[in-house]
Amino acid sequence: MTEDNSNLKKQGMTVREYVGENKSSYLVIKYKMSNTSEETYAEMFHELKRTGAFLNDSYDDDLWICFEDKDSPTRRLSFSFLEAHPQMEKTVKNYLLVKLYVQKCRLLTVTKRLLHIKHFMEETDFVDPDHVKDYQMLIGTWNGNKKREAISIKEFLEFSNLDHAGLYYDLVKNIKKAENSYRELPDFQGVLIFDYIINDYWEKIRDSEDRYRLFPVILWWKLTTAIPTRPVEFYNLKRDCIYERNGRYFFKIERLKTELGKKLAVSDIVTDFEINEELYFLIRDYVDYCNGIDDCIYLISPPTCDVIYRNKVLNTRQKFITEKMNIYYHAFQKEVVEGQYHYKMVRSRMTRDRELPYIYYGDTRHLAIMNMMLQGMNPIYIAQLAGHHTLDAQVGYYSHLETFTTAKSYILSQFMKGNNLLKRPSNDINMGEKVIKKELLGADYFALPKVAKGQGRCGSKNIPYECNHKSCLFCKYFFPENVSEDLLTYYKEENDRNMAFVKKSLQSLIGQIDMRNDAELQQSALQLSVLLNQKIVLDSYQYKEEKIDEKQ
Repeated sequence: MTEDNSNLKKQGMTVREYVGENKSSYLVIKYKMSNTSEETYAEMFHELKRTGAFLNDSYDDDLWICFEDKDSPTRRLSFSFLEAHPQMEKTVKNYLLVKLYVQKCRLLTVTKRLLHIKHFMEETDFVDPDHVKDYQMLIGTWNGNKKREAISIKEFLEFSNLDHAGLYYDLVKNIKKAENSYRELPDFQGVLIFDYIINDYWEKIRDSEDRYRLFPVILWWKLTTAIPTRPVEFYNLKRDCIYERNGRYFFKIERLKTELGKKLAVSDIVTDFEINEELYFLIRDYVDYCNGIDDCIYLISPPTCDVIYRNKVLNTRQKFITEKMNIYYHAFQKEVVEGQYHYKMVRSRMTRDRELPYIYYGDTRHLAIMNMMLQGMNPIYIAQLAGHHTLDAQVGYYSHLETFTTAKSYILSQFMKGNNLLKRPSNDINMGEKVIKKELLGADYFALPKVAKGQGRCGSKNIPYECNHKSCLFCKYFFPENVSEDLLTYYKEENDRNMAFVKKSLQSLIGQIDMRNDAELQQSALQLSVLLNQKIVLDSYQYKEEKIDEKQ
C-alpha cells in the first residue's frame, strides 16, 4: 500500500453482517474488513454458484449473470470496462462478493454499486493521481442524486488497496450519507387526487371483463397504502397470502431484510395483519381468476398478467420486478390518469394545473405509516407493521404529517365550497364529510336546530347525547353557516399549542428506550391523532374563508 493510502489503512471497510435470531429478527455483527485471501473470495463465488445466485462457472468471466432467486429475471454484472486493469477488476469483483455473500445485499443494490464504481473509474481515469484536482472540481458540481454515489465510492475505496486510492478517499470521505435522510414525499394534494382516481376507476370497471388488465397498479395502491410494504415485498407476495379465521380476515407478508443498520430495539416484526373485508375479497377474487390461467405461486406474476394484458405470454419468469411493473404503471398513467381523468403525472415537485406529482413505488409504504399515525395507532405497533427495528424513524414523519393534513384540509375546503377539485370526495377524507352533504337535505336542513351560538346547525337526532366534542366544529353532525374568524383563531391557536406539547412528549417517550411505557405511548399517539384531525377541519374552514375573501 502506498503512502497516500495510510489513512485508508486506519479506516478500513466497515462490514455489517446479519445473523438470524429467533427466526423473526436480525442481529447485526459489525467489524472492520481485514485482508482476505484470494481463496476465500473464490469460496464465496462458488457458494453463490452452488445456491443458484450465479450462472457462471468461473470467477474470471468478464460478465457475471446473476439471479435474486430462481423465479427472478437475470441481472448482469459486467466488468468489461476494467479489461485493461486486471488488478482493479479483481478488487471490484471481491468488493461485490462481500456485498452479496457477507452482507446479503439485494442484487439490485449491488448492480447500482457497480454502476457507481464504473462512473468513478471513468471520472478519475482509473484512479490516476493526476486527475485528483479535476475530480475535486467535478464533485463541486454534483447534485443530490450524484452525491449518493459517494457512499459507494467511499466504501469501495475503504475496501480496496489500489494505488492512490487514499487521495480520492480524502475528497469523498466527508460527504454525508444519504441513507440518514428521510424520504422526500410527493405533494399530498396530488396524492389524494391520485387516490381518488384509483378508487373511482376501480368502481367503474370492477364488474367488467377488462377489470384485471391493469390490476397490478390497483392492487399495489390499495394494499401498500394500507399496510407498510416495500416494493420487493409486494413482488414476493404469494397467492396464499390471505386467510380467514373465525369471521376475521388476515394477510401475511414475507418481510425481507433491509434497513437493519441498528440492533433490534422494539420487538418482533409483524408478518400477519388483520385486514378489512373489502381488501380480502379484492385479493381473493383476483387469485381465483388467476388460478384459472396458471398455477404460479406468486400473487402478481408476469405470465398471468401478460395473458390478461395482451392475451399472450411475454415473460416466462415467475416473479415481478420493477421493470415489469413499470409497463403497467406507464399504461395506467396514459390510459387512465391522462386519458380518462385528464391529469398528467410529472417527475417534479412543482406542478401546474392538471398535473400530479409522480408517485414512486416506495412512497406508498410511508403514506401507510402516516395514515396509521393519523388513526392514533401505538408507535410500537406501527414500527412492527412497518418492519422498523427502532422507533427513531417515526420522528421524521411529523413534518410529513402536518403537510399531509394541510393537503387534506385544502381538498375538504373545496368540497365545502361546492367548488370540487373532483366529482366527489375521496373515501380517505372522513373528517367533516357531513358538512358537504348539506345540499342533500334540501328544505329539511332549515328544520335542524342551531348550535354554537348560531354559527351552524346540528344533524344529530339524539341531541345532546351524541355530543362527543367540546366544540361543535369537530363534530360530524355539525353543518357550518357563519363560523366567526375569532372562533377559528381561538381553536387554531389552542390546537397548535396542544400539538406542540404532545409531539414533544411523544418524541421524549420514543427516546426512552430502556424505560419506555407502552400505555403512555399509546395515549400520546391517540392525542396527536385527534389534534391532527382537528387541524384538518380548522384549516379547511380557513381555506374556505380565504376563498370567500378573495371573491369579495
